Amino acid sequence: MLYIAINDFIKHISKNYLTESQERFDNNELAKYIRYKPGELMPDTIKQQFHIVSSPGKGQWSLVPWVGVFDKELSVSALRGIT
Repeated sequence: MLYIAINDFIKHISKNYLTESQERFDNNELAKYIRYKPGELMPDTIKQQFHIVSSPGKGQWSLVPWVGVFDKELSVSALRGIT
């Protein structure tokens, strides 16, 4: 089930990102979806071990939206390496 949910998440973004990224960034529904949906998809058992972050950009659309899944024992950020 999780595989299907992640697959649907990626498909939804792929279908809509180019069009939506031409629209206003603030309060955009797709931007909100990208930010919050990955955390909703993951079961609590995964969220206990992994830090999940996603972004459509900061203040404006990024060229590529991203999702990061970080093992909490190693790092919680792409900007900081293994600690």
